Amino acid sequence: MASRYIYLFDTCAFINYFRKQPDYPDIEDKVNHIIEQKGLGKATIFMPNFCIAEVFNTFAQLRYRDRDKQIYNDTDYETIKNAFRHHIRRGALISEYPLHIYHIYNTDYIIPFEHQWDTGRDQDRRMSTFDILIIGMGMELVRHFGDENVRIITCDGRIEMISSKLRKFVTDPIREHYGIPKSTIYPIAINLNTSNVGQLPAVEGQML
Repeated sequence: MASRYIYLFDTCAFINYFRKQPDYPDIEDKVNHIIEQKGLGKATIFMPNFCIAEVFNTFAQLRYRDRDKQIYNDTDYETIKNAFRHHIRRGALISEYPLHIYHIYNTDYIIPFEHQWDTGRDQDRRMSTFDILIIGMGMELVRHFGDENVRIITCDGRIEMISSKLRKFVTDPIREHYGIPKSTIYPIAINLNTSNVGQLPAVEGQML
């Protein structure tokens, strides 16, 4: 158990927290488990700045474009937008994690494998560049805060799978072949859709 955790949320993890999908009824409990750690002063919650923009864009899509109109009216839309805006203002709940060149460099240690490995049921459905950057950002957080302290939080099974396979299969001979430094550590990714609260990191004093 680490004394403090660093979480990197992607867009879908936080959107599903707001959407409360019937297929995944316990997403809210899992996110609240992490938020409690933030309240105890034992976690920092980051979100890439491009994911913050994507959250706002997805709210608009759920209001105006989706056939099911999961945000039913303009009042609810403004309420949800303002709640998220409060979460990110001055790091009240979520701290912006800006993209920088080192994250882009890190993608070179991910991209060759993502294009060669089977990503599941639809092999033509690859991770987006943003998804790859999220793993690259996680790599940089691990470099600064340590492997045991950092977790990517996602609802995208491909991010979890690629992160796990990178950790398992990128051996020293493969690192040498692709020019990957031996010091490079790939981050642990947690898929909220398939994990339970008991599988999430916990901190001392936590009640949830």
